[in-house]
Amino acid sequence: MEKTSLTTPGTGSSSYLKALTVEIEKKLQRALATASQRRNLLQELFADIALEVDDRARGIIFSREEGEISPAEDAADGQLCFYDVLADYYVRLPGSGKQILHLIVQLWSQSFASHIFSLLFHKWVCNLGRVPVMFVFFPVHKESHMVGTFNATSLLRT
Repeated sequence: MEKTSLTTPGTGSSSYLKALTVEIEKKLQRALATASQRRNLLQELFADIALEVDDRARGIIFSREEGEISPAEDAADGQLCFYDVLADYYVRLPGSGKQILHLIVQLWSQSFASHIFSLLFHKWVCNLGRVPVMFVFFPVHKESHMVGTFNATSLLRT
C-alpha cells in the first residue's frame, strides 16, 4: 500500500502528539532504569511507533475546528504510521523531541535504540540545513575500535 504524505495536522494534533511524546519518554526512561527489561521495552516501543495510525487516532490528528474541512478524508486511503506523524512533529517543533534524543543517546548501544531514532528523527536529520540545529552526540561503540563521538551536524558536510 502506498504511503501518504502527511498533510497539515489539525488543531487537536499538537496536544495528542505531545501526549505520545510523553509516553515515548516514559518508556525510554523505564528502559534506562530497568536493565533486565531494557531490550523488551525498546522492542515494544519500536513496534508501537511502527504501527499504522488507526481511524480514531487519525481523526484526532487531522481534526479541524467545526466548519473546517478535515484533510483526514484525503489521507484515508493510504497507510500512515505513527512514526510518520511524529517525525513531522519533531521537524515542526524541534525542541519537542529533545528529551527523547537525550534518552536515546544514553541507550544508543542497546538493540532497537538506533532503529527508534531512525524512525522518529529521519525527517529531522534530512532537514538539518533547514531547521535550527540541535546538537546530538552519539557514542561510538568501543567494541568497534572506533572510540569517539558522532555529531549529527557532520552529515551536512558529506
